[in-house]
Amino acid sequence: MRRALTTFMLLISSPLFANTIQTEEFTLANGLKVLVREDHRSPVATVQLWYKIGSSDEYNGNTGLSHLLEHMMFHGTKAFPEGKFDSLILGAGGELNAFTSYDFTGYYESLPANQIDIAFQLEADRMRNIDFTSAAFDKELQVVIEERRLRTDDNPQQLAYERFQGVAFITSPYRNPVIGWGPDLHHLSFDSAYDWYNRWYHPNNATLIVVGDVDPKTIRAKAEHYFGAIPQQKIIPTFSTPELPSLGERRMNIAVNIALPEMFMSMTVPSYTSATNQHDAIVMALITQILDGGLSTRFETNLVRNQSLASSISTHYSPFTKLSSGFEIDAVPQKGVTLDVLENAIWSEITSLTLTPVTSEELTRAKMRFKADYVFGQDDISHQAMEIGSLESIGLSYTDKEAFLNAIEKIEAADVQAVAKKYLTRENATVARLIPTPPAHQETSL
Repeated sequence: MRRALTTFMLLISSPLFANTIQTEEFTLANGLKVLVREDHRSPVATVQLWYKIGSSDEYNGNTGLSHLLEHMMFHGTKAFPEGKFDSLILGAGGELNAFTSYDFTGYYESLPANQIDIAFQLEADRMRNIDFTSAAFDKELQVVIEERRLRTDDNPQQLAYERFQGVAFITSPYRNPVIGWGPDLHHLSFDSAYDWYNRWYHPNNATLIVVGDVDPKTIRAKAEHYFGAIPQQKIIPTFSTPELPSLGERRMNIAVNIALPEMFMSMTVPSYTSATNQHDAIVMALITQILDGGLSTRFETNLVRNQSLASSISTHYSPFTKLSSGFEIDAVPQKGVTLDVLENAIWSEITSLTLTPVTSEELTRAKMRFKADYVFGQDDISHQAMEIGSLESIGLSYTDKEAFLNAIEKIEAADVQAVAKKYLTRENATVARLIPTPPAHQETSL
């Protein structure tokens, strides 16, 4: 067992450790960028089409457009009426779905490698030929409104988190929910959705990712055949207002129908894309692992087990976003522990990062965990494609992930101290406290 662990540590500590598989890229004359990665371990492939449009590109009064359009994209075309897309993919033994984020919208099909022509044909067709009708729009709008009700409006913690995000970001469009604000959804029109489709869904605003048991030359020929005749259009990028520097701590109390109190904290920090110095984003990703990357990390060890102050605590930071991101902490106190006590303990852990260098053992474990996540992710072709697509859609390259991982190896304890001191401060923090409030009394009759 020890020998296997040593071998694994040597593997993931070597340069460019995780990606020995070649990735080829080319761009069609109409601007469609195509990336192909061969992975012949199984006779399957994933086809993903990513559009460089997401909720951060939306404007006030029209939030939720990108997600609504994702729903509209399954309403069929004249060549493939509604329901035909799904039946063809499922009939070929595949699966399909879509997703919308702040920075992009994506569609994917995973299926036997010898059936990928179906995915190419269908994605190329609906890129420009969606059968937009007012009836389909009205139907999907109601579906999205109901989705928002179930996931957010009727979910106390999610509703509180949405309000918290609206305070944590002042000017950044990340303050708006991907699904859209409730009043905006009721305001959206057929024309606004159709215009959004015509503005963004073009080959020169898209990236086609294919990973699996495929041949790059064959994929290039298929891409030319199915997508090559689609004309490109002029794409005018939106301007997203960057987040303003914080002028001081922001706090909010939210009375909500939950069983236990909870606390959200966020500090605005640069992403790998937005940072003036990318080094800071690399260190922030490592700090996430030091505080909350497993059972041996500081939050879990000190606050959950040793001091019994938190029943659960987690952190989140995404270095790969188009705009500045948030370093977030979500914590629930142990029974009998107040939010004041838990918050002070969290700040004590953060402060210790700035005052005392992390140990070499902590630093090594954090680096290994970060790299191990990447190694194991390569076992899934869909994960590989998602990683490539998300990077390409925010203006980076798949090679940037390898550069990022190799740069982590050079981070030292002094870097952790300096970056923590720079960004993880009370002055840069937004804190929301969720206060349990029983539901309003309702009369019942027998």
